Amino acid sequence: MTIPTLIANTHKRQYTATFKKAKSTLSNAARMSEAQFGYDFAGINQLCNTNSGTDHPETKQAACAILNGTLKGAHFYYGMNKLEGYTIDSQFFNGMWSFQSFPDSLPIYTLSDEQLLILSSRIGDYGCENRSTVFINTAGKQTGTVCYGLIDINGVSKPNKEVKCTKGSNRYHVQIQEIVL
Repeated sequence: MTIPTLIANTHKRQYTATFKKAKSTLSNAARMSEAQFGYDFAGINQLCNTNSGTDHPETKQAACAILNGTLKGAHFYYGMNKLEGYTIDSQFFNGMWSFQSFPDSLPIYTLSDEQLLILSSRIGDYGCENRSTVFINTAGKQTGTVCYGLIDINGVSKPNKEVKCTKGSNRYHVQIQEIVL
């Protein structure tokens, strides 16, 4: 009985460390963009699109431009249909209007360590600081912002399922929801 517990605890620590690394990478991207270009995710005012893999923060104030200008080794995709065979078992993903209504318009980044960052298709409609705007998710609940995304620490590898936090609770930040996948 001890060996399975040790293995589970080791995996939990690996997943937690990997997720924290991804959050740190995104936080650093925002800080670098603010320092170099004068805005971070709060200042975005344009949407990502199919050509956003070449967007640059000096010419476009979009989430994709921030990520392109600050992340090294990341690869841009536009739409879930570009990730062949990728599926995800996530209550968060399945409950968010943008993810379900526009799956082929989602900006997606594969980070240098193969993690996936999937952004809302509407990120950039309003600056991420605009929490007064109300948006409705597929369950009819108010979400309050289009500034959300999902980090899949396994990338396209399986299992791609939502794992609940063992400490605290899943919660929203301005840019991402904290869910370990």
